[in-house]
Amino acid sequence: RWLEISSSGQKPQSLVIVLDNSLSMNHKMLDPMKPSLKTAFEHAQAKANQIVQNAPEGSSFLVVSAGGEAEKRGDWTSISTNAIGSIMDIQSGVSKTDLLGGIRLARRALQGKGGTIYLLTDEAGQSTANIGEELRLLVDQKASFVPVVVRADEQENITILSAEYRTGVEGGIVRYQVMNYGSLDRE
Repeated sequence: RWLEISSSGQKPQSLVIVLDNSLSMNHKMLDPMKPSLKTAFEHAQAKANQIVQNAPEGSSFLVVSAGGEAEKRGDWTSISTNAIGSIMDIQSGVSKTDLLGGIRLARRALQGKGGTIYLLTDEAGQSTANIGEELRLLVDQKASFVPVVVRADEQENITILSAEYRTGVEGGIVRYQVMNYGSLDRE
């Protein structure tokens, strides 16, 4: 479920959106409420747009992509349409995730003045290893960190792990081993 964001009664903030645009974000998602959104990346972009649109008036935004080598996508802006444009300009990639680099860039961009970092990711792979030190530095700098995890529905399929063919009297035997990845006994 998406994080609910309310800006009523809040003062302007510095918000950094770190968007995971790695290969794993290309996985398909099914959402009957939003059939036009096909991948985890598209869902993350939509959520990032919602964060910007619901931010307190006068807030400033910075967008960071975290696929391949993390990089800032433009400069700080207090114009929400510019921030949304930066989010929508990011393409999903074919590289590994650099969440640590994205968080580091975001923390440094806040310059110790506080603010909030939103990390939109599917948490795939080892991308969050060694993140503890960055989080400690964020706390020391009075910044907030909000992870927003985007995942596909639970897997509901099987795969063949191994197959073996043996010749026999009536043509042969095929033995195979399958693994069920769904929540049901059989998919």
